[in-house]
Amino acid sequence: MTDTMRLTTAAGAAVLPAQDVDVGPNGLSLLVQLPAGRRLQHATFSIAATGAAASELSPAPVLDSDGFTVNANGTVNTTNAANAHWLSVTWDVERAIVTLTVKAASASNATPATAARVRMFSAGNWLPLPPRDMLAFANGQASVRFPACAVSRLMLELQTENKVNDKWSGVLVPGAVDISNVSVSVQVTPQPCHVSVAVADDAPFFRVTGPLPVQAVAMEGLARALNRYLSDNAGATTIPLTLRAAAPSRLKIVAFDAVLDPKPGSQPPAPQPPAPPPRPEQPGTQPPGNPVAQKGRWCRPQHLAAQAFAALPAGLGVSAVELWVRPLGDPAALRGSLSLHADDAGRPAANALVAAQPWRYAGDTGAPAQWLRCELPLPAVAPSSPWWALLHVEAGELLWYQAETPPPGAAAGLFQANGGPWMPVQPGAPAWLQARLQLIDMAGAA
Repeated sequence: MTDTMRLTTAAGAAVLPAQDVDVGPNGLSLLVQLPAGRRLQHATFSIAATGAAASELSPAPVLDSDGFTVNANGTVNTTNAANAHWLSVTWDVERAIVTLTVKAASASNATPATAARVRMFSAGNWLPLPPRDMLAFANGQASVRFPACAVSRLMLELQTENKVNDKWSGVLVPGAVDISNVSVSVQVTPQPCHVSVAVADDAPFFRVTGPLPVQAVAMEGLARALNRYLSDNAGATTIPLTLRAAAPSRLKIVAFDAVLDPKPGSQPPAPQPPAPPPRPEQPGTQPPGNPVAQKGRWCRPQHLAAQAFAALPAGLGVSAVELWVRPLGDPAALRGSLSLHADDAGRPAANALVAAQPWRYAGDTGAPAQWLRCELPLPAVAPSSPWWALLHVEAGELLWYQAETPPPGAAAGLFQANGGPWMPVQPGAPAWLQARLQLIDMAGAA
């Protein structure tokens, strides 16, 4: 394979820009093809609806009401519904609807006034029809046009004017309305609804809630999702993608583009600074134990994470803190720092015991989880009371893996998003962010 990436169908045919494809609940299978052993620097994939021209819903929706009667053959009789309180309009699959018209010649438009409050069933939830959910009958008809909404069913709660002291009040309340010989028209567009994209059998990493716009929509998180698959499937040359929509429909693949990381060995290695002299660290680590890589805290710029530790034994200081992490996206882009803080009422104090020390990820890019070492300046600090290791990610993203029940010498971890309050990494149960301390003999480091 050449040093390029391609997007193809499951049969291997190239997917071209501006190509229309069929999608539906069963999914459209696509393949991202790339050379073995390579990862992505970045990737863009944008999609759009093929159009938004409205047409009549076909087949016609199914109507039901408490005012209808059932014929002997099981069919619904809509000719005599003089005492109806609700009207249901159903077509089973989610479509992008833009117009609703209800015709009932006997529905009053004078005194008493009548109307219908509309609720729509979308993605498993009943929601009011935007922007106005009340339809007033005029000349035996109630009609409304609205922005495209993904809907599989409508429920109309019929309203009638309230009477106070034998006078019509002008206030509409739920009541009985004559909707004999009612008919309903629904206009829809061809826009796919609730489009999602997933890698292999994973949960979708990208989703468009509601109708897909006719303007191009770029998929966020594509490179991260593809690189995660490559990390879990070493040597893979194809990455399966699945596009789904709530109902059979068509969408336009506007563009696909990706840039690969340079080939290993294609660039001369950067000169490395001389290795620092070895530190006289104590054998073993604190806390002891084997790390697990199951659930983690997502760390990225403006999202901090902190792990609490108990006071150190007398005579020992902290030489380095190692965090059990997994890079997300391009590991070479990871940058950050680590600072130490005293405890302030169960959270990191504002002022640092040790100012932020820069680190750069230098681990194995194919490993699912590994230790990120953050060395601290000498002479080492020796906290004599509870303290915190605070992780700052300044570029890129990573997972800091957590585990249940903090071991001796550690306490529950916290996280902070966008300058908000410090929150436990696992509400309701203690969990800690896995780390280990490299300790140094203070007498030997002096």
